Amino acid sequence: MKDITESGHLVRDDLFCVEMAGLKSGYLINKGDIIFKSRGNLNTAALVSEDLDKTIAASPLMVLKIKGKNVLPDYLAWYINQPAAQKQLESKAGGTSVRMISIADLGDLVVEAPSLDGQKKIVAFAELMKREEAILKELSNKRKKLYDAVLMKSATIKEKK
Repeated sequence: MKDITESGHLVRDDLFCVEMAGLKSGYLINKGDIIFKSRGNLNTAALVSEDLDKTIAASPLMVLKIKGKNVLPDYLAWYINQPAAQKQLESKAGGTSVRMISIADLGDLVVEAPSLDGQKKIVAFAELMKREEAILKELSNKRKKLYDAVLMKSATIKEKK
């Protein structure tokens, strides 16, 4: 579950690998699948955007495989992570100490889906927003380093009397 960020990004760096004899191909995660965190405070989804060689999802992760052609996988992952969908899921969450969404509850999620062209535009815009956010964060970090360096230099300069 740690491999899916709060913003719905799959982090591949630390995936744990095991060998399993007799594993059926239906259990393997493929490019275009969506991995959903069914437990925890945030039930986010992440699109698998690259091939993952012989990878399966451990419980309590769910793998969503889109069968039809009316919804794009990246749109569905984006939609699940939106506040309106999260609110729907939260209203159905069970569990006493750890919040959990069942597969049936996830299946009951009402998904608003515009045309495929509209979905592509929404996903493209959302990606631009993510890139902007990353750039602004990097700018903020660099600005802080600059200010810290200027202030440190000012602190170490001996004033003339």
